[in-house]
Amino acid sequence: MVAPIDPQTEANHRAGTAFNMMMHRFFDEHQAPWVLMEWIHNVEVAFRFCHVRHQLHVDLATMRLRGHALIWWLSMPKRHILNCPQILEMLRDEFELPPYEATVE
Repeated sequence: MVAPIDPQTEANHRAGTAFNMMMHRFFDEHQAPWVLMEWIHNVEVAFRFCHVRHQLHVDLATMRLRGHALIWWLSMPKRHILNCPQILEMLRDEFELPPYEATVE
């Protein structure tokens, strides 16, 4: 007999799977800054659309990084304590993006 699956665990899995299906990987340092801004916006929309819990935002978003952005992320200390608004601010600083009003909390 299979043990019942915790409803929250199942919901997290469904949300994460849907998010990963919607989002492409990012970021190539040779792309224009507006491409990163568009990607950030799309991540925020996908979080809302997929009903992703706030606790999963950082892990799901950073799983989609590659290239220079992934190297940058892996070099960050204490990444597990950061939240999405902090990461978005750090991305803006690192990649010299213009001001952007984040909608993820």
